[in-house]
Amino acid sequence: MVAANIKVFFRVRPSARPSKAVSLKQDDGLIEFVQEKNAQEGTVNNSKTHHKFRFDGILPMKISQEEVFSLVAKPVIEDVLQGINGTIFAYGQTGSGKTFTITGGAERYEDRGLIPRTIAYLFEEFKNRRDATYRMFISYLEIYNNDGYDLLSREEHTAKLEDLPKVQLREDEDGNIHLRNLSVNMAQKEEDALNLLFLGDTNRVVAETPMNDVSTRSHCMFIMWVESTQANSDTVRRAKLHLVDLAGSERISKSGVEGDLQKEARYINLSLHYLEQVIVALHERSSGARHHVPYRNSMMTSVLRDSLGGNCKTVMVGTAAIEDRHLEESISTCRFAQRVAAIKNNATINEELDPALLIRRLKKEVTELKDELTLLNGDESAETLTDEDKKELRDLVQGYVVQQAMGLAVLMAATGGSDLSQSTGDLNQAERGEVTVEEGVPVSGPSPDGVAALELPDAASVFTRPPEWLVVSNYRVAVLCCASINLLTILLNMVTAIVNKDMFPWDPRWGTWPVIAIGVVFMLGPICGLIGASYLQRGLVTAYVGFSFLHCASQIVFAVSTFFLSAIFFTFVQAWVTKIAATFWYCLGTVPRQHRSQLMELKTEEVQMVYW
Repeated sequence: MVAANIKVFFRVRPSARPSKAVSLKQDDGLIEFVQEKNAQEGTVNNSKTHHKFRFDGILPMKISQEEVFSLVAKPVIEDVLQGINGTIFAYGQTGSGKTFTITGGAERYEDRGLIPRTIAYLFEEFKNRRDATYRMFISYLEIYNNDGYDLLSREEHTAKLEDLPKVQLREDEDGNIHLRNLSVNMAQKEEDALNLLFLGDTNRVVAETPMNDVSTRSHCMFIMWVESTQANSDTVRRAKLHLVDLAGSERISKSGVEGDLQKEARYINLSLHYLEQVIVALHERSSGARHHVPYRNSMMTSVLRDSLGGNCKTVMVGTAAIEDRHLEESISTCRFAQRVAAIKNNATINEELDPALLIRRLKKEVTELKDELTLLNGDESAETLTDEDKKELRDLVQGYVVQQAMGLAVLMAATGGSDLSQSTGDLNQAERGEVTVEEGVPVSGPSPDGVAALELPDAASVFTRPPEWLVVSNYRVAVLCCASINLLTILLNMVTAIVNKDMFPWDPRWGTWPVIAIGVVFMLGPICGLIGASYLQRGLVTAYVGFSFLHCASQIVFAVSTFFLSAIFFTFVQAWVTKIAATFWYCLGTVPRQHRSQLMELKTEEVQMVYW
């Protein structure tokens, strides 16, 4: 478990009149605010005018939603698929683009936010990752005036927020937070998850304010639980992903809200104040100056307990509108983001033993052991076989008979033939339901229903049509001998060339190193042939075939240019060796990999060397 800081990104809302006091340096992740002195604040004005903030990434005005998803959400989702909790939350002033970042816009398909893109990406990964099975569960929580509500209630009469089920916090002895009355809905496909998202968005509390036509007046958390189980494993990994759209921070005096909107703004600012207290406490705790963190002050901080300083990979997106009238709020957002970036989380894989999977595996093992005992004791099975069981048993028996027939065929080719009728009789004995456990000790008994009627392949047809790969064992010995002769010939030529230095075509001062270098290069071909034939590796045999072909071509050129009888003789010999190597390479390709180990077990002296 390695502690890592929360990553913070800063997104700038598009504006037709951005402030000249703001400078963005996307490559460095840097944003600077340079404000001029305001004479209206008094004769003496010592307020800071230059602010500089650094983030993990700057998301400029013209960035697309797809790019935001790739930079912000995709790394967190990859960790969630591995069983690590994740949280992505947006914080900023009202109308700065938090909801657009998390949920997206409804006008264009390209404006989809992080939630719908995350849903699509997860289900695509579920489909592509075939080494495990995945399940997804979804909840949607709204915190309005510090009270929690289940946005996925399926009750018909939910005209008002108060009609939704009220969610209550419960804390167990270990300090874990549980949300009572929050529904958990399974999503089997992407369409199911999107329908749940649309249902929750319909029930959200929104209102028109002087700063935003459609302002979310609550904190909303879209929660996804992802379960993954590896094949043949008793453990399950469970990770939760929070996608949080925090309500906008705003100054009541500046926003001009009244009545219920003013009450909502006070609750929003109070909950954000408690969130900031938690951030400050976590920062002080990391330096050893403080131990208590006030998570319980609000419902929002209680739910985000793991996301802030706990077992979670967390990413924050700070949003801001960089216009002159919003500079103070933008600077405040940057300050908050800097405090969040100093928090360290300890994220681990959430893996545990699944009792249901363990029981299922143990039951399967018990059933297999009972079947083995029944077979060894010779007892008649009391269960009636189904058609599927009969088909599976038929395939197993036929596979066994074919394997035995192939093995006998190999031995026949090695020993020069045997009594085929005796072998056929033994196989027909198996067809009648009689099985020989040890040589000379027949064990017979009534076959289970359907076994006696199995149609087994005719053993004689297997032997009369031996597969082409049976000749590989003969060519293998020939290739071993030919490669050994080639290797010995090259060594003798090297010795001869070194002894007769006058025959060198190069400067004698170079010595014998060129001879040794050329000889080593030519030795690679026979060495590949020896290893390839010994271990039945077709790739190495390919290299030897290429060497033999080049050697034969060089012999032909030498014979044509000199007309020496010895050269013509060696040309025919090398052509014959090339033919043997090529035939061995072709036949080796017809041998299935599972049969090559059987061929390697045959002793050399048992092979009839009839092909060379």
